[in-house]
Amino acid sequence: MAMFIIITYLLLFLPVYSLATEQTNETINKSYGFQSNIDYIYHYATDVHMDHKIWAGSEESHTKRNTDAAFHLYARLNLTSVWRSANGEQHLLKIELKDARFLNRTSTHSMIDCLALSTLTRYPSMFMWDQGTISLTYFNENDNLAAINLKKGIISLFQYKQDNATETDTLGKCNTEYRIYEDHLVKDKTECSNIQYSDEYSSVKQVLNYSIDFQSTCVYTMDNSTIKSASCSDMAFPRLILPQVAGFRIISRLSVDLIEKIDNDKHQVYLTSDAALKSILDITAEQYHPLETEKQVHPCDDYCEKFDEFIQDHSKELTRSNIGKRAASDAFLHLIALTRRQSESTLNKVLEKASKTIKLTLIEAFVSAQTPASLNAVLKYLDSSMNSKNKVELIEVFLMTSAFAPRPSDLLLEKILERLSKFASIDNQLEQSTYLTLGAIVNRLYDLNKKSSVSRVKFE
Repeated sequence: MAMFIIITYLLLFLPVYSLATEQTNETINKSYGFQSNIDYIYHYATDVHMDHKIWAGSEESHTKRNTDAAFHLYARLNLTSVWRSANGEQHLLKIELKDARFLNRTSTHSMIDCLALSTLTRYPSMFMWDQGTISLTYFNENDNLAAINLKKGIISLFQYKQDNATETDTLGKCNTEYRIYEDHLVKDKTECSNIQYSDEYSSVKQVLNYSIDFQSTCVYTMDNSTIKSASCSDMAFPRLILPQVAGFRIISRLSVDLIEKIDNDKHQVYLTSDAALKSILDITAEQYHPLETEKQVHPCDDYCEKFDEFIQDHSKELTRSNIGKRAASDAFLHLIALTRRQSESTLNKVLEKASKTIKLTLIEAFVSAQTPASLNAVLKYLDSSMNSKNKVELIEVFLMTSAFAPRPSDLLLEKILERLSKFASIDNQLEQSTYLTLGAIVNRLYDLNKKSSVSRVKFE
């Protein structure tokens, strides 16, 4: 499950900033906006770093520099207003990326494929800006999803309204706190819906040996009514309390810096927002996207029909000692996608003959896939392992993965309820873990607006 969390965070490009403590000036209330006859030219930069361990000691600094997963992306960003409301408070803004440069520091394998890079600069994007709040985002239908997620990170930078108590961006719905200083504006984000790092079931993380800390800060400087610079950063610290892994750290940073403003009376300003969308992106107003990061599904490939070969070819990446490494994360997500296409009999055979070094990882992947076939395969294996010496470890892995499923299913809840008495009879610790897992799943189901199904659940 840790590997699933890594990729989820790597796709979120909202960024950190360190600043000295200053006295907040509560009386300042600046108004920010855009002009229709101006092209705003920015330098755009983003980078993502992942330390696959929390390193301690200078003797490991050389290894750290050469093993961190990281990439950098730089481009020229053009921002223009192509439509504005009669009162000037709403703008339909267009962004275009030019002269993109991508650097992958660790290996020739790219975390962003060539298709994403090509569509990143080929297609413009648009968003509705209303006095500092972003309501709708629009993309060309041929744009690549990875490129769309990157553009959403850029668009999120232009959301800044001091009286916003909550905002929705690539991290989901977040609580926001603004601090206004003489020459800059600071925005802190906490309790984001896409990052369940602090909730009433935090005790689950302690019992199941898992914890995560998170922080997000954006800093803006202004030139009259124009963003002069914006620098954001996210830092996530997931920690698995295992002998092999002390934890890992993910840092993503994103910034734009104003290069120049160009008077441009010739660029077209449309009479309606619908006309602009049709002309520039060839879409309608109904074809909008949420600002949250969208999940990218791994495409099917030759391994779809050769599931056991995939596991054999990637056995090294799937071992517990490699948790947190980028190659292991890629393999784990690929494994989940392939698992969803397999029959129960295939999954049963794979789990039965798997080596001890990867069996726990397979259980995590099968539970994460959450198909009836994958859940039944895991539970059948657990039932057959009730007399084994490591039965408690196997069940704990199953429960931990279930507890942190981002979108648990009703079926998963039902399967755990069916085995509640069996797990509870083994020992008190396992009984407590089972109840905590059930609590976490019920909480997530409510969050996902599945109250009707949860309300029928009865604990006897």
